[in-house]
Amino acid sequence: MKRLLLTPLTLLATPAFAGLLYEPASGQLPDGYLLNPWTYGQATLAGAINNTVTSPIAASVTGGLLSFDTTGGLVRGGWNTTGNTLDRATGYTLGFELKVNSESHASNDRSGFSVIVISSDLQGVELGFWGDEIWAQNAGFTHGEGSSGFNPSSAVVAYALTVQGSAYTLTANTVPILTGSLRAYGTAPYTTPNFLFLGDNTFSASADSTLGNVTFTAVPEPGEWAAITSLGALGFAAVRRWRQGRAS
Repeated sequence: MKRLLLTPLTLLATPAFAGLLYEPASGQLPDGYLLNPWTYGQATLAGAINNTVTSPIAASVTGGLLSFDTTGGLVRGGWNTTGNTLDRATGYTLGFELKVNSESHASNDRSGFSVIVISSDLQGVELGFWGDEIWAQNAGFTHGEGSSGFNPSSAVVAYALTVQGSAYTLTANTVPILTGSLRAYGTAPYTTPNFLFLGDNTFSASADSTLGNVTFTAVPEPGEWAAITSLGALGFAAVRRWRQGRAS
């Protein structure tokens, strides 16, 4: 009887579907992570393009964390993936652990480390990380709304970027710090559906960053919610009958 009760109760307690997109404890860079490999790309201002990390960019995994440094020159680089369905109608969350050790920018509209989420219908947001602010990139690629009183360089922080409907919310260690509307940027790579990016995507800024686990959580479809709710109700009913039987 007890074993029969575990399945619906477990389903009820897990109302979303989560996946580990990257785990630096594996010892691999994101593009070598076998469970969910990312695509890496970097470029120099002169136009040279590479699909592996080469100088002046540096990347390594030590102590269960990824170090990514683009401060060595006029370069940009990072990892992207399109392997998940980013449905903003039902909602999804990108989780990532990050510390910006140092960052510099030649323009207030650029950032040395960025996180980009583009939904399946091309609505999304790019967040730029400075040493003392996190802010959203406007559709015209100018500085949008930003966090206040939060320091991304203080420690490795567990961020959760949630997209739902036409808005996004960013939390840091479960505390909401930034929210705003989604954008349609209209140029590549923002015209790629289901696009996730982590790294430095500009020649005008650079950063030395530390990255931990990256996760993706999708809210279930309405039909899946109904099945979960139904199973949960059956589980609670079975528990009630079992308790009543023991009491009689």
